[in-house]
Amino acid sequence: MSKARTSWSWAESPDEASAYQAEARKLVGQIIARVRYSNIDYLADQYRHGVAGPRSIESEAEWNAATWRHPACDTVDFAVELETRSRRYFTVSWDSPGAVEGIGLRELGALGNAFAEDEPVALWDVTERSGWSELAGKPVTDVVLHYEPWGEISGARWCSWITVRIDGTSVQFLLAEGQADSPDAPTPSVDNVAVVFDSGALPL
Repeated sequence: MSKARTSWSWAESPDEASAYQAEARKLVGQIIARVRYSNIDYLADQYRHGVAGPRSIESEAEWNAATWRHPACDTVDFAVELETRSRRYFTVSWDSPGAVEGIGLRELGALGNAFAEDEPVALWDVTERSGWSELAGKPVTDVVLHYEPWGEISGARWCSWITVRIDGTSVQFLLAEGQADSPDAPTPSVDNVAVVFDSGALPL
């Protein structure tokens, strides 16, 4: 699997971090219409049947064993795409780990930005089949990218945690994942997005 070369949040300076924050806050006031998760197509052998590029999940059997569902969080390999009622697209994804890392929220579609256009990913429309079912049709009231200093590089910043408030409910996006041996809270990760709703636990 290859990841598209879009920058998501790692910033060389506080000003660059502020620019990412300003872009993310364009989501404030927008009404959530659809939410899609982009995952590795773990069951491609069973369901892909020659389909090239992204594949939308339709089988009830596949939904019943959704690869993103975890007791502590929704765990997403590539991206969470938020479509607003005004047909604007905002995506949460991560910078490739290494010299830079981080999670970000940008006004971009997932296709071609969080993953290459020809990647065989699995697309899950979770609007009505997850914690998002209570939030669709409601306005975003706040967005915060929680930036911290990056190592010993003067002025550099990185973000591992994003808070989006929707009509009084907080949704946390974390640079983390669900693991079988950690059912109560997500485990920190460098290449995964964990989605935690109000009642969920956050990792230390």
